[in-house]
Amino acid sequence: MLKSVGRRWRALFGGAPAPSGPAMPARVEDALLAYGPAPDEAEWPSAAFVSDPPAIDNPILEFFRAYWQDKRGGRAMPARADIALGDFTKYLAMVSLFDAMPDCADFRFRVIGTRVAQKFNVDDTGRTLRQACVEAGASPARTEQVVATFRAACQTRKPLRATIGAGQWHGQYMSDFDALYLPLSDDGRTANMVLSVIVFNYETFARTGDPGALLRN
Repeated sequence: MLKSVGRRWRALFGGAPAPSGPAMPARVEDALLAYGPAPDEAEWPSAAFVSDPPAIDNPILEFFRAYWQDKRGGRAMPARADIALGDFTKYLAMVSLFDAMPDCADFRFRVIGTRVAQKFNVDDTGRTLRQACVEAGASPARTEQVVATFRAACQTRKPLRATIGAGQWHGQYMSDFDALYLPLSDDGRTANMVLSVIVFNYETFARTGDPGALLRN
Protein backbone atom coordinates (compact mmCIF):
# COMPACT_ATOMS: atom_id res chain seq x y z
CA MET A 1 0.00 0.00 0.00
CA LEU A 2 1.22 3.50 -0.80
CA LYS A 3 0.97 6.29 1.71
CA SER A 4 -0.37 9.50 0.23
CA VAL A 5 2.31 11.79 -1.04
CA GLY A 6 0.38 14.35 -3.11
CA ARG A 7 1.60 16.56 -5.90
CA ARG A 8 5.09 16.82 -4.48
CA TRP A 9 5.59 13.22 -5.57
CA ARG A 10 5.29 14.12 -9.24
CA ALA A 11 7.69 17.01 -8.78
CA LEU A 12 10.25 14.54 -7.44
CA PHE A 13 9.58 11.46 -9.53
CA GLY A 14 7.68 12.45 -12.65
CA GLY A 15 5.66 9.46 -13.80
CA ALA A 16 5.69 7.59 -10.48
CA PRO A 17 2.32 6.97 -8.83
CA ALA A 18 1.14 9.97 -6.83
CA PRO A 19 -1.92 9.16 -4.74
CA SER A 20 -3.99 12.08 -3.52
CA GLY A 21 -3.61 13.19 0.09
CA PRO A 22 -2.24 15.93 2.31
CA ALA A 23 1.29 14.60 2.91
CA MET A 24 3.92 16.22 0.70
CA PRO A 25 7.44 14.95 1.31
CA ALA A 26 9.95 17.75 1.00
CA ARG A 27 12.90 15.45 0.32
CA VAL A 28 13.74 12.60 -2.02
CA GLU A 29 14.39 10.37 0.98
CA ASP A 30 10.93 11.00 2.42
CA ALA A 31 9.26 10.27 -0.92
CA LEU A 32 11.01 6.91 -1.18
CA LEU A 33 10.10 5.99 2.39
CA ALA A 34 6.46 6.85 1.65
CA TYR A 35 6.16 3.42 0.06
CA GLY A 36 5.13 0.87 2.65
CA PRO A 37 3.80 -2.68 2.97
CA ALA A 38 0.26 -3.80 2.41
CA PRO A 39 -1.58 -4.93 5.56
CA ASP A 40 -1.12 -8.59 4.63
CA GLU A 41 2.51 -8.26 3.56
CA ALA A 42 4.84 -9.95 6.04
CA GLU A 43 8.18 -9.22 4.39
CA TRP A 44 9.20 -5.60 4.04
CA PRO A 45 12.87 -4.97 4.76
CA SER A 46 13.98 -1.89 6.62
CA ALA A 47 15.28 0.87 4.36
CA ALA A 48 17.19 4.13 4.65
CA PHE A 49 17.95 6.53 1.80
CA VAL A 50 20.41 9.41 1.43
CA SER A 51 20.49 11.58 -1.68
CA ASP A 52 23.83 13.11 -2.66
CA PRO A 53 25.78 11.99 0.44
CA PRO A 54 28.82 14.23 1.10
CA ALA A 55 30.77 11.23 2.40
CA ILE A 56 29.99 7.57 3.09
CA ASP A 57 31.25 5.46 5.98
CA ASN A 58 31.18 2.34 3.78
CA PRO A 59 34.68 2.46 2.19
CA ILE A 60 33.62 0.70 -1.02
CA LEU A 61 30.70 3.03 -1.66
CA GLU A 62 32.86 6.02 -0.73
CA PHE A 63 35.37 4.94 -3.37
CA PHE A 64 32.64 4.94 -6.02
CA ARG A 65 31.11 8.22 -4.81
CA ALA A 66 34.49 9.95 -5.11
CA TYR A 67 35.18 8.23 -8.45
CA TRP A 68 31.86 9.45 -9.88
CA GLN A 69 32.55 12.99 -8.67
CA ASP A 70 36.01 12.97 -10.23
CA LYS A 71 34.80 11.63 -13.56
CA ARG A 72 31.97 14.13 -13.95
CA GLY A 73 34.35 17.10 -13.80
CA GLY A 74 32.34 20.27 -14.39
CA ARG A 75 29.29 18.41 -15.71
CA ALA A 76 26.23 17.33 -13.78
CA MET A 77 27.07 13.65 -14.41
CA PRO A 78 29.79 11.63 -16.11
CA ALA A 79 29.12 9.56 -19.23
CA ARG A 80 29.36 5.80 -19.55
CA ALA A 81 32.43 6.38 -21.71
CA ASP A 82 34.15 8.04 -18.74
CA ILE A 83 33.87 4.89 -16.64
CA ALA A 84 36.77 2.47 -17.05
CA LEU A 85 36.03 -0.94 -15.55
CA GLY A 86 39.73 -1.49 -15.09
CA ASP A 87 39.70 1.25 -12.47
CA PHE A 88 37.83 -0.98 -10.03
CA THR A 89 38.43 -4.61 -10.99
CA LYS A 90 38.47 -5.53 -7.29
CA TYR A 91 34.81 -4.55 -7.04
CA LEU A 92 33.43 -5.61 -10.43
CA ALA A 93 31.34 -8.41 -8.94
CA MET A 94 29.37 -5.76 -7.02
CA VAL A 95 28.73 -3.49 -10.02
CA SER A 96 25.71 -3.54 -12.34
CA LEU A 97 24.74 -1.30 -15.23
CA PHE A 98 21.20 -0.30 -16.23
CA ASP A 99 19.71 1.48 -19.23
CA ALA A 100 17.07 4.07 -18.39
CA MET A 101 13.87 3.60 -20.39
CA PRO A 102 11.81 6.59 -21.63
CA ASP A 103 10.81 8.98 -18.83
CA CYS A 104 12.65 6.69 -16.39
CA ALA A 105 9.49 4.60 -16.21
CA ASP A 106 11.66 1.49 -15.87
CA PHE A 107 15.28 0.39 -16.13
CA ARG A 108 16.79 -2.55 -17.99
CA PHE A 109 19.67 -4.66 -16.68
CA ARG A 110 22.51 -4.38 -19.16
CA VAL A 111 25.18 -6.01 -16.98
CA ILE A 112 24.80 -7.53 -13.53
CA GLY A 113 27.69 -8.20 -11.18
CA THR A 114 28.31 -11.87 -10.42
CA ARG A 115 28.07 -11.38 -6.66
CA VAL A 116 24.84 -9.41 -7.06
CA ALA A 117 23.32 -12.19 -9.16
CA GLN A 118 24.41 -14.76 -6.61
CA LYS A 119 22.95 -12.88 -3.65
CA PHE A 120 19.67 -12.08 -5.42
CA ASN A 121 19.40 -15.74 -6.50
CA VAL A 122 19.03 -14.86 -10.19
CA ASP A 123 20.78 -13.31 -13.19
CA ASP A 124 18.35 -10.67 -14.49
CA THR A 125 20.45 -9.56 -17.47
CA GLY A 126 18.10 -8.28 -20.19
CA ARG A 127 15.09 -7.92 -17.89
CA THR A 128 13.64 -4.68 -16.62
CA LEU A 129 13.43 -3.86 -12.93
CA ARG A 130 9.67 -4.34 -13.00
CA GLN A 131 10.00 -7.74 -14.64
CA ALA A 132 12.63 -8.78 -12.12
CA CYS A 133 10.49 -7.67 -9.19
CA VAL A 134 7.39 -9.47 -10.45
CA GLU A 135 9.35 -12.68 -11.01
CA ALA A 136 10.81 -12.38 -7.52
CA GLY A 137 7.34 -12.12 -6.03
CA ALA A 138 7.68 -8.52 -4.88
CA SER A 139 4.50 -6.60 -4.07
CA PRO A 140 3.42 -3.71 -6.34
CA ALA A 141 4.44 -1.20 -3.67
CA ARG A 142 7.88 -2.69 -3.23
CA THR A 143 8.32 -2.81 -7.00
CA GLU A 144 7.45 0.89 -7.26
CA GLN A 145 9.91 1.74 -4.49
CA VAL A 146 12.71 -0.06 -6.33
CA VAL A 147 11.97 1.71 -9.62
CA ALA A 148 11.53 5.07 -7.86
CA THR A 149 14.96 4.68 -6.28
CA PHE A 150 16.62 4.49 -9.69
CA ARG A 151 14.40 7.27 -11.03
CA ALA A 152 15.35 9.54 -8.15
CA ALA A 153 19.05 9.18 -8.92
CA CYS A 154 18.41 10.04 -12.58
CA GLN A 155 16.06 12.96 -12.02
CA THR A 156 18.12 14.59 -9.26
CA ARG A 157 21.28 13.81 -11.25
CA LYS A 158 22.98 12.90 -7.96
CA PRO A 159 24.21 9.74 -6.26
CA LEU A 160 21.64 8.00 -4.09
CA ARG A 161 22.54 5.67 -1.24
CA ALA A 162 20.09 2.96 -0.12
CA THR A 163 20.73 0.78 2.92
CA ILE A 164 18.33 -2.17 2.95
CA GLY A 165 17.79 -4.76 5.68
CA ALA A 166 17.72 -8.52 5.19
CA GLY A 167 14.63 -10.00 3.60
CA GLN A 168 13.25 -12.46 1.08
CA TRP A 169 13.84 -12.53 -2.68
CA HIS A 170 12.71 -15.32 -4.96
CA GLY A 171 11.46 -17.05 -1.82
CA GLN A 172 14.92 -17.23 -0.31
CA TYR A 173 16.79 -15.33 2.38
CA MET A 174 18.80 -12.35 1.14
CA SER A 175 21.26 -10.60 3.43
CA ASP A 176 21.23 -6.89 4.09
CA PHE A 177 22.99 -4.63 1.61
CA ASP A 178 24.27 -1.10 1.17
CA ALA A 179 23.94 0.34 -2.33
CA LEU A 180 24.91 3.41 -4.31
CA TYR A 181 23.07 4.41 -7.49
CA LEU A 182 25.10 6.65 -9.78
CA PRO A 183 23.45 8.36 -12.76
CA LEU A 184 25.33 8.54 -16.07
CA SER A 185 24.59 10.81 -19.02
CA ASP A 186 25.81 10.91 -22.60
CA ASP A 187 25.10 14.64 -22.86
CA GLY A 188 25.92 15.66 -19.28
CA ARG A 189 22.34 16.82 -18.67
CA THR A 190 19.88 13.92 -18.97
CA ALA A 191 20.64 10.62 -17.27
CA ASN A 192 20.33 7.64 -19.58
CA MET A 193 22.06 4.97 -17.50
CA VAL A 194 22.59 4.02 -13.86
CA LEU A 195 25.69 2.39 -12.41
CA SER A 196 24.79 0.56 -9.22
CA VAL A 197 27.17 -0.76 -6.59
CA ILE A 198 25.72 -3.21 -4.07
CA VAL A 199 27.76 -4.19 -1.03
CA PHE A 200 26.47 -6.94 1.25
CA ASN A 201 26.95 -7.46 5.00
CA TYR A 202 26.95 -3.74 5.78
CA GLU A 203 25.32 -4.32 9.18
CA THR A 204 28.22 -6.57 10.20
CA PHE A 205 30.70 -3.93 9.07
CA ALA A 206 28.83 -1.18 10.95
CA ARG A 207 28.81 -3.30 14.10
CA THR A 208 32.40 -4.57 14.01
CA GLY A 209 34.25 -1.93 12.01
CA ASP A 210 35.84 -4.73 9.96
CA PRO A 211 35.96 -3.70 6.27
CA GLY A 212 36.70 -7.31 5.35
CA ALA A 213 33.08 -8.13 6.16
CA LEU A 214 32.04 -6.19 3.05
CA LEU A 215 33.96 -8.61 0.85
CA ARG A 216 32.80 -11.84 2.45
CA ASN A 217 29.89 -13.95 1.22
